[in-house]
Amino acid sequence: EMSFVERDDVLDLVEGLVTDLIPAVTPHKNIFSPFPKISYTEAMTRYGSDKPDLRFGMEICDLSATLQNSELKVFSEAVQSGGVVKCIVAPGCAAYSRKEMDALADFVLAAGAKGLGTLAWTPEGLKGTLAKSLPAEEVARIAAVSKAKEGDLACVVADDFLPAVKALGALRLEFRDRLKLAPPDLLAFAWIVDFPMFEWDEDEKRWSFVHHPFTSPKAEHLDKLESEPGSVLSDAYDLVCNGYELSSGSIRIHSRDIQTRIFRCL
Repeated sequence: EMSFVERDDVLDLVEGLVTDLIPAVTPHKNIFSPFPKISYTEAMTRYGSDKPDLRFGMEICDLSATLQNSELKVFSEAVQSGGVVKCIVAPGCAAYSRKEMDALADFVLAAGAKGLGTLAWTPEGLKGTLAKSLPAEEVARIAAVSKAKEGDLACVVADDFLPAVKALGALRLEFRDRLKLAPPDLLAFAWIVDFPMFEWDEDEKRWSFVHHPFTSPKAEHLDKLESEPGSVLSDAYDLVCNGYELSSGSIRIHSRDIQTRIFRCL
C-alpha cells in the first residue's frame, strides 16, 4: 500500500523489485527490461488475451479492411455488420491434414468463435477450407497483409471482435505448445494497463465494474462517466508473465464525489 502516488510510481517500484529478484533467485532465467506497458485494448487486439505470452510472435492479424468487400459473404457480411475478420499464421503447418484442420476448427468453436477457415500455402499449391472459396487476388492480399509464405497455415475467423480475438488467442497458445515456440528460460514480463472501467452486464441490463468499484477512473475520462461510461478507462494494472497474471492492482478512488458518481453509474 502506498499513499500520494501515481500509477507509474507503483509500477516502477514493483518492476525494480522483480528485476533485481529474478537474477538473485533464478540466475538461469532471462528477462526483458524494461517491462513493456501494453494497453488492455492492444493486448486483446494483438494477442487475444489480457495476460499475453510475449515469448514468441504469431500476433493476430486484422484482415477486416482487406476482406470487407470479399466475394465470400461470411467475411464481407461480418465486417459490414460491425464485426471483424482476424487471423494468425502458423509457420510450417501447411502440411496439416484435413483431419488436423478439422480439429483446429473444433478447437476454435469450443473457444467461442463461430468457425474457422484455413489457407495453406504448399509446394503443390493452395490448400485449406478457403482455398476454393476465395479468388486469387483476395488470397494474394491475405498473404501480403499476414506475411504468410510457402509452408505456412493461415487460420481465419470472422466474428464480433471479442469472440474472434479470444478464440485466436487460445489457438495461438495451442500452436505455441505444439510447435515449442516459447523459449523455456525466458521470463517475458509486461504491464497491462488502461483497462475499461465498466463492462455491460447483458443479464442485468446495466453497467458492472471490470476491476472493482473502488478503482479510480483515469482523470482525463471523468467528464465521460455519465455520458459515455463504456469508453471510460481505469487506473488499474496487471503484472503478467508468460501467459499468467501474477498480480493486479489499481490507484484507488480517494474522492467522495467521484466514488458517488461511480456508484450511480453502477
